[in-house]
Amino acid sequence: MPDAQESSPWTFETLAVADRAKLEDVLLTGTAPDPEQLHGWSYCGWNHELLGKLTGEKFKKGFRKEGERDFGYNELVHRDDQGYRGEWNVKLKDGRPRLVGYFRVSLVRAAPEAPPAIP
Repeated sequence: MPDAQESSPWTFETLAVADRAKLEDVLLTGTAPDPEQLHGWSYCGWNHELLGKLTGEKFKKGFRKEGERDFGYNELVHRDDQGYRGEWNVKLKDGRPRLVGYFRVSLVRAAPEAPPAIP
């Protein structure tokens, strides 16, 4: 697997099989995306933690801008029992994607160091 400091880029597959310590390292040493570049896109997501797996291992995260504010949301995805290698088919309601978990998008500013919340 690539190291966060190496020139080899991380892929969805290598991140999906990475352990908690490696994912934390990637978050701490990686570069944050520019929120302006996220608008209009949806990205496939994979839950590693037990709680996330109970609600659905797969999800899609979408981004949009409203006025000057950046927002995001999760799209519910059908389970296909193929793990992270399967399809990300969005659940529909009345012909539209089922959206849940709305959130504001911003860059994290320097903050006092605190231990990570471990479920």
